[in-house]
Amino acid sequence: MFAAASGTVEAVGSGTTRPYATTRSRHRARAANTPWQISRFVSGRGPGVTNMVITLSVTGWTLYARLVRGETLVLRSRDFVEAIRAAGAGEARIMFRHVLPNVITPTIVVATFAVGSM
Repeated sequence: MFAAASGTVEAVGSGTTRPYATTRSRHRARAANTPWQISRFVSGRGPGVTNMVITLSVTGWTLYARLVRGETLVLRSRDFVEAIRAAGAGEARIMFRHVLPNVITPTIVVATFAVGSM
């Protein structure tokens, strides 16, 4: 959920040439996900399904944020979004009512393949 919100807000909220705080946080998170740091995090939390889910969530959200951001950038320039913007809809309405539902489908497909490859 955080990845979808991060990628969508990042891509819809402003132009593509501006540096983004969420992009920098994704790069930091990606750099911090070395096998050594992940193993230290898991060993410090102890065994269990809950700790495994937390670990996978902490380390795996960057893939989905990149996917959502890319899809949002493509959808942002589509005709239906331009028509909605011309009709006077605000950025939040465009993001949550029109862009985010169209981004969910590829995200579910990638998540399904990711679960299948585990």
